[in-house]
Amino acid sequence: MRLTTYSGTSTRTTETIRGKIKDNLHATALEFRLLRENGYHSSPDVFGSFRDETRNFRLPLKDDIKAMPSLYEASYYCFEGESIMEAAWNFTSEHLRYDNGDVDPNLAIQVRHALELPIHWRMPRLEARWFILYERRADLNPRCIAACNVGLQRYVQFGSCRKILTKAIALITVIDDTYDVYGTLDELGLFIDAVERWDTQAMKQLPNYMKICFLALYNSVNEMAYDILKEHGYNVVLNLKKADKLKRGDVAKSIQCYMHENDVSEEAAREHMRNLMREAWKKVNVHRAAVYPLSQNVTGIILNLVRTAHCIYQHGDGHGFQNHKTKDHAMSLLFDPIPL
Repeated sequence: MRLTTYSGTSTRTTETIRGKIKDNLHATALEFRLLRENGYHSSPDVFGSFRDETRNFRLPLKDDIKAMPSLYEASYYCFEGESIMEAAWNFTSEHLRYDNGDVDPNLAIQVRHALELPIHWRMPRLEARWFILYERRADLNPRCIAACNVGLQRYVQFGSCRKILTKAIALITVIDDTYDVYGTLDELGLFIDAVERWDTQAMKQLPNYMKICFLALYNSVNEMAYDILKEHGYNVVLNLKKADKLKRGDVAKSIQCYMHENDVSEEAAREHMRNLMREAWKKVNVHRAAVYPLSQNVTGIILNLVRTAHCIYQHGDGHGFQNHKTKDHAMSLLFDPIPL
């Protein structure tokens, strides 16, 4: 797989910067993270000078209160097989979790925030809002706040896409509840048949509550398909009406399955799932830096869908059983102004 690299003037500029920051772990980690965050391949060898003869990060670095959070955040841009970045994650995770008792209060807030969920896994707009509210220090460069305000733009050009996605999520929620709570096995079989036939005549065999559900699905999908066909010339009806999700029905929860299969505690199962997520993100990072015929907008959308899942399920099932945290996130983005 070929990775996106920089060349020419960009290469010379990068080498000049690295020459000036080679002994500065904070700056080196920040440069590494920003390059990978923007889809460029940056070698983890830049951290070689910060390791000892045993290939571990030098222990005195744990007292560098500015560098440790930066290195921790950078470690989440790791590719598969990058032992240096894995060592960086182990080193920073251990010391940030247990050695942050005497640090500056503002930095302590930042560390706790990062340990809860790294920047790479967070939704950009929520993270920008958090930074504006919690990072108002006297020494903070006002340009940082201005940059964060850019992250809170509405992007009006994507308004029609947001409407379509909102409708799709609402429909999925209703159909999911139909499967999990209301429908009998026989009724669900009839519903699947109606969807596969994609014919309002098939609706006659459904119970009344399913007729409403099917008609809403049928009309919404056709309306969305018409708008896309009119604007872009693509007929997406076949993709939108696929019944793959319907056939699967309810899915067993991963944590409960792992607890049952391996006879372990819930906390052990959750830690195992967190490790699986880290491994999955390593694959995502590789593909993010690969040369594909996809625009930055497309890859950004894909990444943000993953981040959305992190946000919604971070504190439990924020979709099926909305908790205060999930509602607060939605309110902060849509209704609540940032206090001045």
